[in-house]
Amino acid sequence: MITAVPAPLRNLAATVPGVAQSIAIEEPLPAYDAYVPLMSLPHIFDIGLDALPRNVPYLSAGAMPLSRGALNVGLAWAGAPGNTLNERRSIALAALAPLFDIPRVRLHSLKRDGEALTPADRPWSERLVAVPARDDFDNMASLVASLDLVISVDTSLAHLAGALGKRVFVLLSHVPDWRWMLERTDSPWYPTARLFRQHAPGDWSSAIESAARAVQEEFG
Repeated sequence: MITAVPAPLRNLAATVPGVAQSIAIEEPLPAYDAYVPLMSLPHIFDIGLDALPRNVPYLSAGAMPLSRGALNVGLAWAGAPGNTLNERRSIALAALAPLFDIPRVRLHSLKRDGEALTPADRPWSERLVAVPARDDFDNMASLVASLDLVISVDTSLAHLAGALGKRVFVLLSHVPDWRWMLERTDSPWYPTARLFRQHAPGDWSSAIESAARAVQEEFG
C-alpha cells in the first residue's frame, strides 16, 4: 500500500502496518493499480462505528528520555492559527490553571509552531517544559510517546496521541467537529481517549475542571 499524505506526516505514515511506501501529496505518484481517498474506506468496506477495529497504536515513534518522579502531561491549548474554527476550539493558557495546581504533575508544552503567546499566557508558559523545535510531526510524536497523558483541544495533537495509543483527554467546544460526535465521553476511533465537553457555548471552565478531576482520579 502507498500513502500520499501532507509532507509533515510522511515519515509517521510510513510506520502504519501495511504501508510499503509513504510520499508527500505534492510529490509525483509512483505506479499504482487503484486509488481511493482515505475517508471513503469506511463506505467501501461497509464498516459502521460498532465494527471499527480500534487497534492502537497504529503509528509508532521512538520515545524521548524524560525525567520521572512526576506525571508527565502534555498540554495543547490551541490549534493551527490558519484554521477558520481555531477561535472556537482554542483556550487561553491561563484558563488551564486548575491543571497547574495538581500535585506531582509536570506539564509539557505542545504548542504548535507559529503560535504567539498572549501577555496573559506568558507567565503560565514559563511553568511548562518547552517543546523541542518542530519542523514536522516526528519530534512531536516522540515527545507524545514519552508522556503519561496528553490533554488537548480539538487539534492534530489529540489525533496524534490517539493514533499512538497514548492516554488523551480531549477538551471539546459545545459544537465539536463531527469526528467527536455529540454527548459521548469516549471515542470510537481512539479507545485511549476520554472526551470533556463544554456544557454551554464558550464555557471552558466546566470541561477543564472535569479534566483536572479526572487526572487526580486516574493518576493520583
